Amino acid sequence: MNSSKTVLIIISILLLFAMYLIGCERQEIRPVKQASQPAMQNQMAAPQPVSVGENRHIHVDNLHLTLPESWTPTAPTNNMRKAQFSMKAAEGSDPAEMAVFYFGPSAGGIESNLTRWYNQFELPEGKKIEDVVVREEFEVNGMKAIMVHFTGTMKTATMPGMPNTGAKNNWMNLSAIVVTPQGPWFFKSLGPEKTLKGHIGTMKQFLNSISLTHQD
Repeated sequence: MNSSKTVLIIISILLLFAMYLIGCERQEIRPVKQASQPAMQNQMAAPQPVSVGENRHIHVDNLHLTLPESWTPTAPTNNMRKAQFSMKAAEGSDPAEMAVFYFGPSAGGIESNLTRWYNQFELPEGKKIEDVVVREEFEVNGMKAIMVHFTGTMKTATMPGMPNTGAKNNWMNLSAIVVTPQGPWFFKSLGPEKTLKGHIGTMKQFLNSISLTHQD
């Protein structure tokens, strides 16, 4: 093979290689298709109000209760709440709110949880909690229930992630703890004293309606 043919062959090879490179550069760069992921709202469904059945029967997990006529189910404001209700306002006042909580069998002692509720309030000057709290203990279908109510100034909310609600004067806490075989349930209502005074008897009726739909 003479030198001229060799040069032509080399040139041809170089041209083919150059064309190959140009073709590679012109190829569309396609992004790697990522596996679709469910939207965040589908991963954690927004809390919904409990459904009210015949004769105003409701279920909250394995609790069966009868909802008072003056209480309306509302959507829980966070996923810690098993249920939430608006309690009808007294004339010239605002509604109160009831929230239901369950944290499992290791939710702490009854007295420590009551003390935490007490500490969320400033009491009238010169008063101790035993001077203002009204406490009642009774049995609900074989389960111990402790209901308390007291009035004072609810302190400014300081929990992380919660809006600053500001201190509230003449505010009442009407709440209860019911000890089930699976652990304590907490029923906490807060609102104007004028409104919640009218729901004390209703609260006890609500608690007395509790029964367990099944035993774990």
